[in-house]
Amino acid sequence: MDISLINSQSLLHLLSLTEKKEEILQVLEQIDAEILRTLKGGISVEIRDVASAPAIPAPALKPVAALKAPAKPAKAKKKSGLTPEGRAKLAAR
Repeated sequence: MDISLINSQSLLHLLSLTEKKEEILQVLEQIDAEILRTLKGGISVEIRDVASAPAIPAPALKPVAALKAPAKPAKAKKKSGLTPEGRAKLAAR
């Protein structure tokens, strides 16, 4: 990366990200300390293996065909606009 491309706005953004990272690390340290206090206080925490947990049945799925909208009734066939006389004239050409 070319250092000459860094401007003051980029530096301020980087500084704010660094400050946010420090805040997050402080919160994580507080959480870790609280977990240790809880464990030392005699509260038992059960950690279960997900693989040994009973399986939860999946909801029944409908076939895709059942999800489609019902078919609309077919439209009546449209009659042609020609009269028998008009057809005869066309045929005579």
